Amino acid sequence: MARDGLMLFDTLAPGAQRARLEVAPGAVWLRHWLTLPEQQALVARCLEILDGPAGGYVPTVRGGGKMHVRMSCLGRHWNAMTYQYGSTRADYDHAEVPPVPDAWAQLAARAAAEAAAKDAREANEKADRIFQRSLHK
Repeated sequence: MARDGLMLFDTLAPGAQRARLEVAPGAVWLRHWLTLPEQQALVARCLEILDGPAGGYVPTVRGGGKMHVRMSCLGRHWNAMTYQYGSTRADYDHAEVPPVPDAWAQLAARAAAEAAAKDAREANEKADRIFQRSLHK
């Protein structure tokens, strides 16, 4: 999906093959992993969160300078003044940090499982185990 002329993900073009490529020891590229509709849904959800009630803000760092980024944390908030994580945006508006969407946790579990797996069946089993563990943390 393109935004401002940039390609955000490696799009699955007609005839393209998904591939699991080891680019360095322990680093895997899941080429053509997300379909275009999956990419579009992910970007749309990111924009919803960024523009939502506890949405994006420009962090101020310890020296008082403003970062050149609009940021929103999920699950835990990175405090740019203390360089620590917390459950609220204590350095900005004290709002509670929204949770990581379940669909994103499932997507991350699927990506980790597919990167580590040798075949589709093993990937599905690993994804289920990874996601179930994430629910109990």
